[in-house]
Amino acid sequence: WLHRNDAPAASSRLLEEAVYAHDWPTARGYTWVAGHSLAVKRIRDFLLNEQGLNKEDVFAMGYWK
Repeated sequence: WLHRNDAPAASSRLLEEAVYAHDWPTARGYTWVAGHSLAVKRIRDFLLNEQGLNKEDVFAMGYWK
């Protein structure tokens, strides 16, 4: 869990920063991401473009705008 403490909703990038800093395995896997739409878009882009995951291995759903 990541706690944003008193930061207003959708103002923290804690989740994105944690995903970027994660030590990603080299083996193929599946990723499921859900959350605020902007954060999910950024994370999905990172997973596809920076980590090289296949589109069929990433489920990303933004729930709030």
